[in-house]
Amino acid sequence: MRLAAIDIGTNSTRLLISEILHTGQKSKVGKEFEKTSSNHLKENVIRHLVRDMHITRLGGNLDKSGKISKKNAINTITVLGKYLEMIDLYKVEKFRAIGTRALRHAKNSLWFKNLAFHKTGIEIDIVSPEEEAALSFEGALGLIKQPSGSFDLNAGKKYADNLLNGNTLVIDIGGGSTEFISGNINDGISYIKSIEIGSVNISERFDVSDVCRQSDIIKMKEFIKINIKGAINDIMSNPVRQVYGVAGTVSALASVDMGLEKYNMDALNGYVLLLDNILAIQNRFCSLCLEERKKIKGLEPQRADIIIGGTEILVSVMECLGRDKLIVSENDILDGIIYSIF
Repeated sequence: MRLAAIDIGTNSTRLLISEILHTGQKSKVGKEFEKTSSNHLKENVIRHLVRDMHITRLGGNLDKSGKISKKNAINTITVLGKYLEMIDLYKVEKFRAIGTRALRHAKNSLWFKNLAFHKTGIEIDIVSPEEEAALSFEGALGLIKQPSGSFDLNAGKKYADNLLNGNTLVIDIGGGSTEFISGNINDGISYIKSIEIGSVNISERFDVSDVCRQSDIIKMKEFIKINIKGAINDIMSNPVRQVYGVAGTVSALASVDMGLEKYNMDALNGYVLLLDNILAIQNRFCSLCLEERKKIKGLEPQRADIIIGGTEILVSVMECLGRDKLIVSENDILDGIIYSIF
């Protein structure tokens, strides 16, 4: 069985096509999966076939205008049309498309939903901040929620020990919001908080898309820390064992830290990102103008105008938590959407 997930975010529009296999069943791409001995692993195995991303900036200038621009809407719908073609090509049986912060807040989100449906036939499900956070947590850590509300680990995940021994925190820095989610496999998700600060709107608010001064960083840090204070206090009251980071900002920082020539999911997944290295990368970003920043190895040129804002969110969160490192997970809300369909 093949399933697909579409995530329509503030900054990017993304697709994941996955194949659900039973243990011992051969994939159409020829791989046979062995049965695992762990009681916590399902006998269904999920193999990812396609993972694609386009920066469409649906929520660009949204906080100032209150609306999705026609240009950004058309860019996003064009990508949705291409994704529908891929879904048909791979003979996907079921798919789910979700919209997050941009579509929750835009005054014309219904116009966009109707236009997208008229042009592509795709029905967009605008999810709450809480569901967005839960999907990110479940996707990042490979958790499949059962009807009873309990969780099973998806086969092949390397986070089992952490999830079975104490709480794990997932930080999801999106374009328009940042989610904090903690929990474990035994008790499920115990804490969810969504903050209305993301890499796009914070970069626009403090105008750090091109030139960034130290004074800009100081003002941005102060603003972020004031807004995350409540969430940080909640998290610190019930300490977590490990911290994971997901989404574009974290991936970009890890990619730059590793000096990757091109995106490599396997290399990034599980990579340990040190705060000292993030601070050094941040200084490098701030020393360059936008055009120079676009040439940095490991950084997508289309992300160069919002990377300073996204980086400061991560730095401020880690400083407030007193953490000097976090683990990168390239599995994220897309995987969570797949699990929600399954």
